[in-house]
Amino acid sequence: MIVYYLSQSHCLLMHLSLLITVAAAAEFSGADCGGIQQGGSCYDPPDIVKMASYVFNNYYLKNGLADEACNFSNNAAVTSLDPSQGTCKFPSRE
Repeated sequence: MIVYYLSQSHCLLMHLSLLITVAAAAEFSGADCGGIQQGGSCYDPPDIVKMASYVFNNYYLKNGLADEACNFSNNAAVTSLDPSQGTCKFPSRE
C-alpha cells in the first residue's frame, strides 16, 4: 500500500514592525482570534510573533491557502515548517 501525505503549509509573521499588531491582524475579515484570547491554547502575551502568526495562519486557512492571503504588507510568508508548540497547535488545513 502506498500512502501519500499532503504537504503542510502555514502562514507566519516574518517581520515585526510597529505597523503590525495582533489587533491589526484580527481586523482582517474571517480571522478567528479564539486561540489567542485569554484561556486560549495560544494565548501568550509576551510572544507577539506567535500570537500574530496564529491569526495570520487562521486567515490564510480560511482563504483557501492562497499565497495572497499570507502577505500582510510583506510582513508574513508561507512556510512548510510547523510552528506548533506545546498546546498551541497551528492547523495546516481546515
